[in-house]
Amino acid sequence: MIHHKRQTMKRIGIWIRVSTEDQKRGDSPEHHLQRAKQYAGLKEWEVVEEYHLEAVSGKSVMSHPEAQRMLIDIKRGHISGRSYLL
Repeated sequence: MIHHKRQTMKRIGIWIRVSTEDQKRGDSPEHHLQRAKQYAGLKEWEVVEEYHLEAVSGKSVMSHPEAQRMLIDIKRGHISGRSYLL
C-alpha cells in the first residue's frame, strides 16, 4: 500500500511596495500585485493577505503598521511566508 502525504497549500501574504524609481518607469502597485498573484499561482500558493506599503520609504518600512501586521500574521501562523517582487 502506498501512502501519499497530503500536500498542504502554502498560505502567503503579498507585500506591495513599489519604489519611486519603478513607478517612474511605469510599474504601478496594481501591476506589482498582479505579478505577485501570478507567481503565487504558479507556485500553487494560496494568497490570504495583501500588505499595502505603496507610499512608504524603504528606510521606515519595518515600522509601518502594514509591516507590523505582516509580522504578527507570520507569528500567529496565519501566513507561512510572503511574496514580493522587486
